[in-house]
Amino acid sequence: MTEFIKVKSDFDISGIGLELAQVYVKAGFCKSKSEFRRFVQQGAVKVDDIPVKDVYARIAHDGECYMVIEHD
Repeated sequence: MTEFIKVKSDFDISGIGLELAQVYVKAGFCKSKSEFRRFVQQGAVKVDDIPVKDVYARIAHDGECYMVIEHD
């Protein structure tokens, strides 16, 4: 199960989990972070069939579920 968490645009999420872009690159889903960001802008990136809207989204795990943290 994945929970999507939306935070205000001025909230610093850089210390939370991992960059989703980095995870996608390491998994081989895209060639670079730039390509990942283009895919997000095109609506092509989904987690649990939910579109990722923030090119700087991060992913974390709390022991029970994954959380995708995005800016509003």
